[in-house]
Amino acid sequence: MFGIFFKDKGVSINNENRMHVLASISLGKYVEELHIPIDYWGIEEYKKSWATSIADGIEKKKHSVLITSMHEPESLNFISAWIIYYDGELSYVQNKIIFVDDFPEFDASKINEYVNEREVLNEDGFKISEWIIKTKDVIYFYNDIIDLAR
Repeated sequence: MFGIFFKDKGVSINNENRMHVLASISLGKYVEELHIPIDYWGIEEYKKSWATSIADGIEKKKHSVLITSMHEPESLNFISAWIIYYDGELSYVQNKIIFVDDFPEFDASKINEYVNEREVLNEDGFKISEWIIKTKDVIYFYNDIIDLAR
Protein backbone atom coordinates (compact mmCIF):
# COMPACT_ATOMS: atom_id res chain seq x y z
CA MET A 1 0.00 0.00 0.00
CA PHE A 2 1.08 3.53 -0.69
CA GLY A 3 -0.52 6.89 -0.04
CA ILE A 4 -0.71 10.05 1.98
CA PHE A 5 -3.93 10.18 3.94
CA PHE A 6 -5.43 13.08 5.85
CA LYS A 7 -6.87 12.24 9.27
CA ASP A 8 -9.96 13.54 11.05
CA LYS A 9 -11.45 14.85 7.79
CA GLY A 10 -8.80 17.55 7.59
CA VAL A 11 -9.44 19.13 11.01
CA SER A 12 -6.72 21.71 11.50
CA ILE A 13 -4.57 22.13 14.59
CA ASN A 14 -2.50 25.09 15.70
CA ASN A 15 1.16 24.09 15.89
CA GLU A 16 3.61 26.87 16.82
CA ASN A 17 1.21 29.53 15.48
CA ARG A 18 0.83 27.75 12.14
CA MET A 19 -2.15 25.72 11.05
CA HIS A 20 -1.52 22.04 10.28
CA VAL A 21 -3.55 18.97 9.50
CA LEU A 22 -2.64 15.51 10.69
CA ALA A 23 -1.91 12.96 8.00
CA SER A 24 0.04 9.77 7.52
CA ILE A 25 2.10 8.28 4.74
CA SER A 26 1.81 4.55 4.14
CA LEU A 27 4.86 2.90 2.61
CA GLY A 28 3.94 -0.76 2.45
CA LYS A 29 3.73 -1.91 6.07
CA TYR A 30 5.47 1.23 7.38
CA VAL A 31 3.29 4.20 8.39
CA GLU A 32 4.58 7.59 9.51
CA GLU A 33 2.52 10.42 10.97
CA LEU A 34 2.81 13.80 9.24
CA HIS A 35 1.88 17.34 10.27
CA ILE A 36 1.10 19.10 7.01
CA PRO A 37 0.99 22.91 7.16
CA ILE A 38 -2.07 24.55 5.62
CA ASP A 39 -1.21 28.21 6.15
CA TYR A 40 -0.31 28.61 2.44
CA TRP A 41 -1.62 25.54 0.61
CA GLY A 42 -4.82 23.78 1.58
CA ILE A 43 -5.48 20.06 1.30
CA GLU A 44 -6.69 20.35 -2.29
CA GLU A 45 -3.52 22.18 -3.39
CA TYR A 46 -1.39 19.39 -1.93
CA LYS A 47 -3.47 16.74 -3.71
CA LYS A 48 -3.31 18.63 -7.00
CA SER A 49 0.48 18.96 -6.68
CA TRP A 50 0.82 15.24 -5.88
CA ALA A 51 -1.37 14.23 -8.82
CA THR A 52 0.54 16.46 -11.24
CA SER A 53 3.91 15.21 -9.98
CA ILE A 54 2.88 11.54 -10.12
CA ALA A 55 1.47 11.86 -13.64
CA ASP A 56 4.68 13.56 -14.81
CA GLY A 57 6.95 11.07 -13.06
CA ILE A 58 5.17 8.00 -14.37
CA GLU A 59 5.00 9.40 -17.90
CA LYS A 60 8.75 10.16 -17.92
CA LYS A 61 9.60 6.99 -15.92
CA LYS A 62 11.78 9.03 -13.57
CA HIS A 63 10.51 10.28 -10.23
CA SER A 64 7.73 12.19 -8.50
CA VAL A 65 8.12 14.70 -5.69
CA LEU A 66 5.26 14.80 -3.19
CA ILE A 67 5.51 18.03 -1.22
CA THR A 68 4.34 17.68 2.39
CA SER A 69 5.19 21.16 3.67
CA MET A 70 4.61 24.27 1.61
CA HIS A 71 4.75 27.80 3.01
CA GLU A 72 4.66 31.35 1.65
CA PRO A 73 7.27 31.56 -1.13
CA GLU A 74 8.71 34.82 0.27
CA SER A 75 9.66 33.16 3.57
CA LEU A 76 10.29 29.66 2.25
CA ASN A 77 13.68 28.16 3.15
CA PHE A 78 13.02 24.51 2.48
CA ILE A 79 10.35 22.02 1.50
CA SER A 80 9.76 18.61 3.04
CA ALA A 81 8.92 16.03 0.42
CA TRP A 82 8.71 12.34 -0.31
CA ILE A 83 10.38 11.33 -3.56
CA ILE A 84 9.17 8.30 -5.51
CA TYR A 85 11.78 6.84 -7.87
CA TYR A 86 10.21 4.53 -10.46
CA ASP A 87 11.95 1.32 -11.49
CA GLY A 88 9.52 -0.89 -13.37
CA GLU A 89 7.11 -2.73 -11.09
CA LEU A 90 8.88 -1.45 -7.98
CA SER A 91 9.41 2.08 -6.76
CA TYR A 92 11.75 3.46 -4.12
CA VAL A 93 10.61 6.20 -1.75
CA GLN A 94 12.93 8.57 0.11
CA ASN A 95 12.15 11.46 2.44
CA LYS A 96 14.05 14.62 1.47
CA ILE A 97 14.46 18.24 2.41
CA ILE A 98 14.73 20.49 -0.65
CA PHE A 99 16.47 23.80 0.04
CA VAL A 100 14.85 26.40 -2.20
CA ASP A 101 17.88 28.73 -2.02
CA ASP A 102 19.60 26.21 -4.30
CA PHE A 103 17.07 27.17 -7.01
CA PRO A 104 16.90 30.97 -7.57
CA GLU A 105 13.82 30.70 -9.81
CA PHE A 106 11.98 28.16 -7.64
CA ASP A 107 8.50 27.25 -8.88
CA ALA A 108 6.53 24.60 -6.95
CA SER A 109 4.68 23.57 -10.12
CA LYS A 110 8.04 22.36 -11.51
CA ILE A 111 9.04 20.46 -8.37
CA ASN A 112 10.11 17.30 -10.24
CA GLU A 113 12.84 19.32 -11.99
CA TYR A 114 14.60 20.07 -8.68
CA VAL A 115 15.42 16.48 -7.81
CA ASN A 116 18.21 14.40 -9.31
CA GLU A 117 18.23 10.69 -10.03
CA ARG A 118 18.02 8.28 -7.12
CA GLU A 119 21.08 8.01 -4.92
CA VAL A 120 21.54 5.23 -2.39
CA LEU A 121 24.44 6.78 -0.43
CA ASN A 122 24.63 10.26 1.07
CA GLU A 123 27.66 12.56 0.77
CA ASP A 124 29.21 10.87 3.83
CA GLY A 125 28.90 7.40 2.30
CA PHE A 126 26.00 6.25 4.49
CA LYS A 127 23.00 4.42 3.06
CA ILE A 128 19.99 6.67 2.49
CA SER A 129 16.81 5.35 4.12
CA GLU A 130 14.27 4.27 1.57
CA TRP A 131 11.19 2.14 1.31
CA ILE A 132 10.28 -0.21 -1.52
CA ILE A 133 6.69 -0.13 -2.74
CA LYS A 134 4.83 -1.44 -5.76
CA THR A 135 4.48 1.04 -8.61
CA LYS A 136 0.88 -0.11 -9.09
CA ASP A 137 0.15 1.14 -5.54
CA VAL A 138 1.34 4.61 -6.58
CA ILE A 139 -1.05 4.44 -9.55
CA TYR A 140 -3.91 3.40 -7.22
CA PHE A 141 -3.12 6.39 -4.98
CA TYR A 142 -3.02 8.68 -8.03
CA ASN A 143 -6.44 7.41 -9.14
CA ASP A 144 -7.84 7.94 -5.64
CA ILE A 145 -6.69 11.56 -5.40
CA ILE A 146 -7.91 12.29 -8.93
CA ASP A 147 -11.33 10.85 -8.03
CA LEU A 148 -11.47 12.88 -4.81
CA ALA A 149 -10.58 16.08 -6.66
CA ARG A 150 -13.62 15.78 -8.93
